[in-house]
Amino acid sequence: MSNFITCTTDRLTDQQKKGICDLFFQVFHKEKSFEHFNRQFFGTCRRHSYHCIYEKDHKILANYCIVPYEYTVNGAKQIFGLSVDTIVSPEAGLGPFAVADMAALTEGLAKEDGCQLLYGFPNDNAFQYNIDILQRYPMGFLEFYILPLALGKIKRVPRYLNFLRYFSIALVKICRLGASSVKITYPVEKVDSPDFRKNRYDRRHHFIRFKGGEAVYTLFEESFGTIAYIVDIAPLTGKNFYTAFLQVAFEVKNNAGLIAYPSGRLPFGSILRIPHRFLPRKVQMIVAGMGENKTPASIYCSMSNWKINLSDFDVR
Repeated sequence: MSNFITCTTDRLTDQQKKGICDLFFQVFHKEKSFEHFNRQFFGTCRRHSYHCIYEKDHKILANYCIVPYEYTVNGAKQIFGLSVDTIVSPEAGLGPFAVADMAALTEGLAKEDGCQLLYGFPNDNAFQYNIDILQRYPMGFLEFYILPLALGKIKRVPRYLNFLRYFSIALVKICRLGASSVKITYPVEKVDSPDFRKNRYDRRHHFIRFKGGEAVYTLFEESFGTIAYIVDIAPLTGKNFYTAFLQVAFEVKNNAGLIAYPSGRLPFGSILRIPHRFLPRKVQMIVAGMGENKTPASIYCSMSNWKINLSDFDVR
């Protein structure tokens, strides 16, 4: 017997939750613990997420999820759905349109619960499928702002280039001197509430507080070396942007090859921005309307309208 099951997280049995975690490990070769599962899918503004699973002989072979988050759009609160962890086992035998049916069922459930927009960051393998089959709108690439630290810890980078950290840090200090303290505001921003922070961040994340603001960062082992990712900067000003890089550099020292802040394009920091052709991994964003009308309103279709960074999605 096989079927699609669409439900909120609280309706999943423990066996189904374990099946989703096992499928995640099978496909992505990464462990997802029960603790991580519960924090990711229960720790939302709705206290649940939305799932469509494909079950055959009591084994989960495919999974589609949407996680709700609160955003403000020109100051008014709305609920958006983040598409995450789309997983299909080779054993499932599902074609592209069957997975599209799973997406439609999940979106329908999310829309009934008040979600007004879907967004996501599909990997290279799934990006074209999102555009051609699921009819998502392509927003473009996130920018990466990078500060070299112990470059010798990056694969295929000679150790003698470690000296660049001193030049780079001096350059950032100079840029900070003339940087503005005026907060950059966006038409579309996530709601950065204490509840959001409690559920979004865990022991892997480190908070740094400094005069005028704070930053969150995490150390992550990429295939090419250790990266210190700045997850969020608040409030986002030019001065806080440069200060965050300096403070993370002071804390991390030689424990990371470089510091990276992925985000939309900023009106400052161009000296740290890396051209897309040099990035080892590109992050692309998509958006879509919920339900039958896939065309999102124009305000959502330009990344320049969004304050977007790693805090908006859970990959690091």
